[in-house]
Amino acid sequence: MTTTALITGGTSGIGRAAANKLAELGVHVVVVGRNVKRGEKAIAEIRTAGGQADFISSDLRDASSAREVARRAIELGNGQIDILINNAGIYPFGLTHETSEELFDKVYSLTPAAALNTAADQQRGKALSGVRWHRASETLCC
Repeated sequence: MTTTALITGGTSGIGRAAANKLAELGVHVVVVGRNVKRGEKAIAEIRTAGGQADFISSDLRDASSAREVARRAIELGNGQIDILINNAGIYPFGLTHETSEELFDKVYSLTPAAALNTAADQQRGKALSGVRWHRASETLCC
């Protein structure tokens, strides 16, 4: 049976590198991201290299979208997700004292909430039974 990894924020940066590495190791990767063009490019490149990959477009801004991602990922993973890498987030650059309350709320409504909502919803369905938790940086080195 194929191991399946769900990688939120997997269309660029560390998430994309984790998706590439896991696919190279034979893992079926389910990449989640906001940008459809980047998502399609990521899975096309993984597939061209011989890997198995699928893309789910979502911004993960609320529990409802996280539930839909979890449902779809479990479906794509033939009933389960073995590895969950919560990497979704937005990281605006700038000085802390110049950050508006609106921008602060935007960052924190996505970054920690996406991880919690995605993991919690999958655990309720027992799809993550025995899941291996990874930080994206660990995946790249191990």
